[in-house]
Amino acid sequence: MRHYTGVYRDTKDLDLFLRPEDTARAMAILDADGWSHRVAPPMAGWPRASAGDYFVDLIFSSGNGVAGVDGGWFEHAPPAAGVRPSGPPGARRRR
Repeated sequence: MRHYTGVYRDTKDLDLFLRPEDTARAMAILDADGWSHRVAPPMAGWPRASAGDYFVDLIFSSGNGVAGVDGGWFEHAPPAAGVRPSGPPGARRRR
């Protein structure tokens, strides 16, 4: 949100928007790093992974299923740089 609003807000929740076909791979990566996950209620429509007080939502569609994430989302997205945490897998967060 900071990119669009200029407002910084500290949060423990990260929303990742991905295509439905990429969801299983993302969950496998989080599982391999020790995150637990559950599929949210039908209105939410996406899985949530957690590790301690930290959460990642894997969003592939709007809650009502009308607006699915597809290649167009990424074609029109502004460029952004990611941050790769240091340390071995599983050591990036407190439990």
